[in-house]
Amino acid sequence: MIDQFGGRIKPRPPMNANLVGKMKQETRKALQDLLGQLPDEQAVPLAAAIEMDRVKGQHDMPYEDILDGLRPVLAKSKLPPLRVPTPMRLFCEVFEDLIYVGVSRKKQRGRIDRNSLKPIWNWLGQDLISDMHRNLTGKLRTHIIASEREKRDAIVAQLHEAAADALTRALENFEPGTEPYQALAQKLGNSRIIEDARDIALVLSIAPQITHLQKMFPKPIKRLSQTDIESIRRYYDFLARNTPAHLPAVFYMFMGRMADPWFVLPVARSLVSSDGGTPLGTSPLGFLGNLLLNEVEVLATYVQSALAHDTPGDEVLDALNEFVRLIEGLTNEIGVDDPKEWRQTLIDCRALVGGAMEMQLEKIPQIVMAALPAATFGNFAGKFVIKADLASWPDPDKVGAAMTQAAILGGARQFATQAAFATVHGEMVDRVGRFLLQYGDSVIDEIRAGDLEDRDRAKAHLEIAVRLTQYVLDDTEADLLWQRGLEAAA
Repeated sequence: MIDQFGGRIKPRPPMNANLVGKMKQETRKALQDLLGQLPDEQAVPLAAAIEMDRVKGQHDMPYEDILDGLRPVLAKSKLPPLRVPTPMRLFCEVFEDLIYVGVSRKKQRGRIDRNSLKPIWNWLGQDLISDMHRNLTGKLRTHIIASEREKRDAIVAQLHEAAADALTRALENFEPGTEPYQALAQKLGNSRIIEDARDIALVLSIAPQITHLQKMFPKPIKRLSQTDIESIRRYYDFLARNTPAHLPAVFYMFMGRMADPWFVLPVARSLVSSDGGTPLGTSPLGFLGNLLLNEVEVLATYVQSALAHDTPGDEVLDALNEFVRLIEGLTNEIGVDDPKEWRQTLIDCRALVGGAMEMQLEKIPQIVMAALPAATFGNFAGKFVIKADLASWPDPDKVGAAMTQAAILGGARQFATQAAFATVHGEMVDRVGRFLLQYGDSVIDEIRAGDLEDRDRAKAHLEIAVRLTQYVLDDTEADLLWQRGLEAAA
């Protein structure tokens, strides 16, 4: 190769593929970190604009990377989402009530992991119905852009029918443990995706009926009238007589649309009682109770594992909240005629979570004290007086650990009784709270007496003590402590 001055240009060596991949990964992460810091009022409309641009297909942009970066903000946003009807989203609406977002869990019938959706959509588009998928999604984009709802819905119905047939045929010969099954699991990502595809195929096989019921019963369902129950009874009777294999799809949908999923149990109980007084647990709808009890078991196991692996406090508290709500709801709904195993599962799971929480709570005082080093001295009354050790600046790692555990200690207060760890929780709150207040008093004394350099270091320790006090006790105690510190520094 010759340059413009007649000299020979030395060929540029090819860039290492692993290095290129690493650079792309780092760039993607930097983009997602930046997007994850956007406020709600910017993230929500940006996500809608990106999705609409992707539907139009006018630009070559990293749409998925941008949307992945925005999802954490969108998940916590209190603003109403600006949902763009993309082809994939329209396709998924018929089984949206089965889609689960939240605590990671093992596969259960009637629960579809949101992370399975894209691999299954791609499997349909690349392998199972590639030509039809490309044709129908192209038409869908045209109708979406033109806001032609009826034409759009007609195309979605065609896509549902084709996908139902393709998935059913593709999965009928794949059995867990076989080589073809393992090969498909590796191709899609994991075996969970295969089992999620089975649930999707089940719903799609009666997609017109499910879509009709979704329109009849908009979510969230807070209560059902007698007229509503009679409508459901007609569907139940028809399916039980003709295609009982489709019953789960209908009731997975109802449970997913209910504001409180355990309220599906009294509805199911009223339906099966017309079959000669059949107990719910041994009826065709007994799977609903088993599914909800499995949810309790999975959440209990997750809480236990999360505590053991130092999972962020907000994730632990979210799981605890979900666990306690489900425990309370099922405790009220499970009756004497239901299987004894159901109530025993509630007792065992409550004990599992209670024991795990007690073990974790008993570690918290030491973790907090490690972040705020101090010496204790006995006095004539037999009590201990705490003197803060301000010789060094706070250790960021120890402070971070203390903040996480203090958040769990303070946030778990509302769950302590139902999850069976109230006694230990009260003891630890009292112990940590007394330490923080006494430590704060000692730091304030040092602020009053110390020189300027000591004051700055003391104020850093006080700020941490105030934050921890806010988590463990309340805003009032924290504000009082901070105010006294400001007065001492004045």
